[in-house]
Amino acid sequence: MTVFTLSQLLVGIAICLNILAFQFKKRRTIILLLLVSCSLVAAHFMLLDYWTAASLLLLSMTRLTVGLFTVSKKWMVLFVLAAVVLTATISTCRVR
Repeated sequence: MTVFTLSQLLVGIAICLNILAFQFKKRRTIILLLLVSCSLVAAHFMLLDYWTAASLLLLSMTRLTVGLFTVSKKWMVLFVLAAVVLTATISTCRVR
């Protein structure tokens, strides 16, 4: 199995988990399924060497983990700012 095929398999599973997540009513179940999906998509981008996307998904995984425990607006603002800074930083210094 090639790296590309594996990455496509991971993202296919992630899409199925996203669809499944919105069939549930409990917030915790939805967030947990989205967290697993997000981790699979992050692995997909890592396999393809797209580190900006992978980094943003790792940040999203952190946000979802925090979201399991709180719904604070302060955390929301922190993660929005972190995403902007992360995108700007990684986009300006190419690793290739």
